[in-house]
Amino acid sequence: NDIQDSETVVICESAIDCLSHFELYRWDCAYIGLGGSIGRNSKDYLIHLLDPSKHIIVATDNDKAGEEYFIQFQEWFIDVDRLTPIGKDWNDDLVYFNKENA
Repeated sequence: NDIQDSETVVICESAIDCLSHFELYRWDCAYIGLGGSIGRNSKDYLIHLLDPSKHIIVATDNDKAGEEYFIQFQEWFIDVDRLTPIGKDWNDDLVYFNKENA
């Protein structure tokens, strides 16, 4: 979905995680991949891009860095939730799901 038209935005650490999350859940929302990190320019861009009233789901990796991303987004936006993969990341979850359902 177009980010401006979506009420919900899912933020993952990478593009492959965005694709894997979508493949698992098929949510009607917009996705943003962070490219592995948030630099100063990335932060400014995200704050400019995302309306503060949007529902943000931080779907980053199941590790310390993923939790730190969540904390950052809570500081920047009002409506933020955390969704954690069972494995290390969404691609791991998708691989496991596909093996179990083959």
